[in-house]
Amino acid sequence: MAEFPIVGIDVSSYQGLMDWGLAKKQGITFAFIRAEYNLAKDKQFDRNWFEAKRNGIYRGAYGWVMGNPISNVNQLNHASFLWNIIKDDPGELPPVCDFEKALYGGGPSTPAFGALQAYVLALEKLSGKKPMIYTSYGYWRQWSPFATQYWALSYPLWIANYTTRPDPLVPAPFPTWNFWQWSAGGNGLGESYGAQSGDIDLDRYNGDMESFKKFAGIETTPQPPSITLESRVSKLEKWAETKGYSYENY
Repeated sequence: MAEFPIVGIDVSSYQGLMDWGLAKKQGITFAFIRAEYNLAKDKQFDRNWFEAKRNGIYRGAYGWVMGNPISNVNQLNHASFLWNIIKDDPGELPPVCDFEKALYGGGPSTPAFGALQAYVLALEKLSGKKPMIYTSYGYWRQWSPFATQYWALSYPLWIANYTTRPDPLVPAPFPTWNFWQWSAGGNGLGESYGAQSGDIDLDRYNGDMESFKKFAGIETTPQPPSITLESRVSKLEKWAETKGYSYENY
């Protein structure tokens, strides 16, 4: 497995009451937190959003690209619903448009890429940030023409691909990935990361901490230089000499 030192999790109400302090102790740097599903606010969102921040974990909120039917008009409603949840505290990472199979019945609807683009553009206008696209390698490729969605290259990619390869498979036209959901159901690691559920989604960032903070727009505040007692005494002596005093006279 390639080295990706910046690790995170993504959670929803399915994880139950999260122990965010334990997640932080386990080395979690960031978390994607579900804000809404099918125009319903995730029941654990407020607590997760507050507790993740309180424990120093960088946050990104996600909502689903969906509706019944999956239409462009519905995506405007979904984008507005998501933004209204987070607009007073939008988090440190871009909001995420979750493009995957809905959890309730029904086959694929068209135009899938048109609906995704409508959601992305609406959320970008509302938030003032380039939203992230979440999808899986297989789901993206089931839509046609998946390889020519060049508009999507303007947006960061969070890819789901569960593989033993050192890097995830990335569908065309994406040349690379920003975040990788590399483990999910069946991993049995939920409790160790503070979840009440047996499983938890695990993620990696494609870069080091410096590039992560740059991606998130987090400014690193330079620390003021330390001033030793000796340097303070030296400055005081120099000031005294300008006033005609000298410690040699005492």
